Amino acid sequence: MYYRLILIILLTLPLVADDFEGESIEKVLTRIFKNRDSFFIDNFYEETLEKAYQALIQKDYKRSMNKLDLILSKYEGKDWRYYSIRAEAHQALEQEDEAIEHYTFSIALNPAQPEVFKKLYELNFKIRRPVKSFDYIKLYLKENEKDIFMRYRALILAKRLEDEKYVRFALDKIQAQNSFDADKKKILENINNLIAKKQFKKAKEDCKKYLPYFPLDEELHNDLQIAQRNLDSKGKEMESVLIDTAVLLSDNPKYSLRLAYYYKEKKQYFQALNLFRRVFYLSLAKDGYALDTETILFLKECYFHLNRTNDVRACLSLLEIFTAKEKPDLAEWNSLRINFNNNREFLISILFFTKFNNLSEDYEKFRTILGERDDKKSDLELMNIYSVFIHDDFRNKTP
Repeated sequence: MYYRLILIILLTLPLVADDFEGESIEKVLTRIFKNRDSFFIDNFYEETLEKAYQALIQKDYKRSMNKLDLILSKYEGKDWRYYSIRAEAHQALEQEDEAIEHYTFSIALNPAQPEVFKKLYELNFKIRRPVKSFDYIKLYLKENEKDIFMRYRALILAKRLEDEKYVRFALDKIQAQNSFDADKKKILENINNLIAKKQFKKAKEDCKKYLPYFPLDEELHNDLQIAQRNLDSKGKEMESVLIDTAVLLSDNPKYSLRLAYYYKEKKQYFQALNLFRRVFYLSLAKDGYALDTETILFLKECYFHLNRTNDVRACLSLLEIFTAKEKPDLAEWNSLRINFNNNREFLISILFFTKFNNLSEDYEKFRTILGERDDKKSDLELMNIYSVFIHDDFRNKTP
């Protein structure tokens, strides 16, 4: 079953290594498997492969590639080591697609390489292929069940992909491995003391050490954010910390809000808009008209920077509505919705209104309008972002 699962994943990869140009991956794998036992390794092959490996160790990647190309030119068949060495060379040269291709063929020939599954997870994650990343991290964990850090990363990916079944499974696995449960209070106290003494590097190290054991603990997440903010508040690591917290604590809008602030300060306005919309939707569903209108102000600011004047006007109108005692009736909502050309926040607000007032037919009508609006504008709004919540592009999302 395990070996069959590997083949299923490999067969779905739209990748072909250099020496199989023009062949489908199914044919390539068939040929590799057919020849893997009959392939004869002579002294020249072994010596050349050893030279390629030594060059790789010495970080002489050009020489390593030259030796591998020599093998490629002389031998129709290669063993798993050739593909593994070539993959490592491509990875070192930051040629991610080529590295993935050759690791794929290496693992096809020799599935007993759990570390290669880890590398395939990391490479696919780096180039933003979350589904593939998730497939490979699960395969790695089948052979490394006690690697709690990787289980933590798998949990985050599962949350991003909305795989609730795996989320429950991962949390159960983590709880079963948690040897620090009785010491949690002391651990948190020590980290807080480190922060108070401005020992942010050590505080960060401890947070990262213990978060895999307590992945849903808000205090640990907040402490890590404080430590990272004091070490480097602008870099990619700050972004990663904020994303992990927003994902793991996704039911609390304030963590998506913090991430949205980060993107706004970095002038990544489409990314910020996507998250402010999420906060608006979650807050409206939770608090109704009592939601914090500051979120609408941030939406307005994003629209302003994106030169979307009509949406800026819509947000200003919403601010008036949410702060007024008297709310519009359905006819007024609809008139404003038309006036503002189906601004998304107006449509979401109308859906809340119709649902709150049990207007089922109107609810379905405006839900359809929202879906049509999202289909029409999705390319403009989503092509510039990499969604934190992979399947959450807000199509037909309603309170």
